[in-house]
Amino acid sequence: MTPPRPATWLLRRVLPAGARGDTIIGDLVEGWRERGCTRRAAAWYSRQALAVALRYAWRRDRINRTLQARRVRASPHRIMEFPVSARSRSI
Repeated sequence: MTPPRPATWLLRRVLPAGARGDTIIGDLVEGWRERGCTRRAAAWYSRQALAVALRYAWRRDRINRTLQARRVRASPHRIMEFPVSARSRSI
C-alpha cells in the first residue's frame, strides 16, 4: 500500500526539491506505516501533509515578500550608480 496520493502530490509541490523535501516525506510515510496503513493512518498522513504544506507555503511567501521589499528599497540607489548622461537618455 501507498500513502494517500493527493497528500503526497501536495507535499512534492510545496516542499523544497532534493534531500530536504524527500526526508520530510519519508518521515511522514514512516509514520503512516507505523500506524498500520489503515484509513485512520491515511487521515493522519493527510492532516500532517496539509499542516507541513501550509507551513512551507507561508514561509516561502514570507521570504518572497521580504526579497521584493529589499528590491524596492534598493532600486532608488541603483539609479545613482549610472552616470547622468545615461539617466537622461533613458528618461
